[in-house]
Amino acid sequence: MTIKTACEANGIKINDRRKISMGGGSKRAKSRVTHIARHHSGVNVDQSMDILESFWKNSHGWTTGGYHVVIHMNGDVDWNYDYDTVSNGVGNHNSYIFNISVLGNGKFTAAQEKSWNIICKEAQRELGIPTKNVWGHKEFSGHASNSCPGINMNAVRSALNSGKVVPGSNTTPDINLKPIGKTIKVGTQAKQWQTGSDIPKFVIGQTYDVLQEKAVDQSKSNKAYLIGKGDIVTGWLLEQDVDGFKATTATPTANGKLEEDGIPGYDTYSALQKYFGTPVDGILSIPSPMVSKLQELVGAPIDGVIGTVTIETMQAFFGTPIDGILSSPSSAVIKEIQKRLNDGNLGTKKVAVTANKKHVYLPKSAKTWRVYKTSGPYTTGKEVGFLAPAQYGGLNYEIIKTLATDVYQIKTSAFGNVAIYAAKSTGATIK
Repeated sequence: MTIKTACEANGIKINDRRKISMGGGSKRAKSRVTHIARHHSGVNVDQSMDILESFWKNSHGWTTGGYHVVIHMNGDVDWNYDYDTVSNGVGNHNSYIFNISVLGNGKFTAAQEKSWNIICKEAQRELGIPTKNVWGHKEFSGHASNSCPGINMNAVRSALNSGKVVPGSNTTPDINLKPIGKTIKVGTQAKQWQTGSDIPKFVIGQTYDVLQEKAVDQSKSNKAYLIGKGDIVTGWLLEQDVDGFKATTATPTANGKLEEDGIPGYDTYSALQKYFGTPVDGILSIPSPMVSKLQELVGAPIDGVIGTVTIETMQAFFGTPIDGILSSPSSAVIKEIQKRLNDGNLGTKKVAVTANKKHVYLPKSAKTWRVYKTSGPYTTGKEVGFLAPAQYGGLNYEIIKTLATDVYQIKTSAFGNVAIYAAKSTGATIK
């Protein structure tokens, strides 16, 4: 069975676009796909593939589309790329991901959830992917502040494991998305869309129609605008990236303390930056000096990026339930951090037992570094992902154990426990 036959067997209309979808030239071995990512479009409207491809090309500057599969609000499916094609979807992680997008903005129809369940299960069967590796966009390292996929992935995984379908909640899609009579200019300070992807340079300084507005608590912004030309969507722009935006001094509560609501944002990030003595701008950069300090405090691998391993370590350190996820809209571990910041003490630095422990240091000159399953094989083409030492000025990891000659087990934020080849000839050093 394939995705197409699985859909047809369940009465789902599927449009096979694999021969006509934009780009698709980047290939990989099917065996390298270890995760499935769920996305949403971030707008409560059904969009044709023509509109989506125009958006990807003109707003993101992509040559290949955003997802292997797109699920429309009526449950119809566009199948865009085979498993061996690398699509866009999750920055720095696409080499090992099968990307599926469910159109909508936090609410999805029953027909969509049925199609999602069938397609996801078929992809899991064909690729040998366990449900624990079915993640939402924001669960990947470096994307924790993203709102995508707009659904509780614990509920999604539970439904997949139980053979059930998550109930649909969207009954009123905005079918006619039109300008609301307001225009805004994208400021020169704009770097990323509200959803986390980079804003192309040609968008900067341009004036766009506003198609929708929504309330957010993200970085310095309380509002985001869906901008476009006519009814062609360009992207969600944070108000801080509108030309002429001036940040106001936030006063979270009457007594000047943080609101203990479990929602990360400008005030919480600023308070953490002040606590750790790093530059204060209220923005969660990637990598982030503040996150590096937080990782050092809780005993997580230090790379300046909030990923699953860091979140799990934070949850253990702060004594909250451990699931490796910053729950939306409110997170128990963020609430505990806010409480401790208000008390003026995050806790005592976790001191690791380092007797006889060695570390592997990856040089900043290396753009990428392959990681493998700990069980092997440790050969090119069998990697499960890539580290990016150059992006972080070099990386270092504690060696958990030696698996083979010059092959070591390490624990990373992005991939968990993996194997790495670090012979002297690679430029790596062991200390």
